[in-house]
Amino acid sequence: LHLYKVPGTIITSRGCPFKCIFCSANAMSAGRYRVRSPENVIAEVEEIVNRFSIKGIFIADDTFTVFKERTRKICEALRKINLIWFCEARANTVNREIIQEMTRAGCRTIQFGVESGSQRILASIRKGITIEQVKKAVKWTVEAGILPVCSFMVPHPEDTKETIRETKKFMEQLRDMGALVVISLTTPFPGTYLYTHAKDLGVTIISDNTDEYDMATPVITTKNLSLKEIEEAFDDLIAFCTAQEGFQAIY
Repeated sequence: LHLYKVPGTIITSRGCPFKCIFCSANAMSAGRYRVRSPENVIAEVEEIVNRFSIKGIFIADDTFTVFKERTRKICEALRKINLIWFCEARANTVNREIIQEMTRAGCRTIQFGVESGSQRILASIRKGITIEQVKKAVKWTVEAGILPVCSFMVPHPEDTKETIRETKKFMEQLRDMGALVVISLTTPFPGTYLYTHAKDLGVTIISDNTDEYDMATPVITTKNLSLKEIEEAFDDLIAFCTAQEGFQAIY
């Protein structure tokens, strides 16, 4: 376990019920979403805490908060176990009450996949969230004493220089609200809609070497942005992210 950055990593569900065009979750799970029972999840948590004296866990589900009642039951049981934990969620699957339940159960960080600061781009990638939902989720999370980490990606197929400026402006707004923002490069993982429909989306895959599919190496160009323009935009956003207070402590 000493080889793992987060030794207490668990998975309580497989797949994702949402249909983002870039996400590999649906490709790997054939569109299905399967969850373990709260009792089964807590049994694993208790075992790793007792066997390995682990004080914190990372719930590595693509979206931990899909079913609020299930999330609430897991949180209720976690309150009896003295540990801290982190997870990933979506802005449209949380409310103030469930976030308060999570903080009482030991949650200290929630990562939200935001992807873009342009509502038009969010619609084009089938993200299924709104800018207002993101702002509410961040507000509730900060108020509950949990650190919200908001992740973004560039370039989406319909991105332009203007929509990327919108994204940076929204990243600045979320940072000022108390979130930590991070950026990665859009990557066409094999099996995703983005990969299989790249030509239809105006995307050119410029590398088929999947060793470069690390979300930090540019492997696509789009109908609106050249490789140079993508690299310049990404470098600017990376510089913004790494300059945040507390960024280096987490990443």
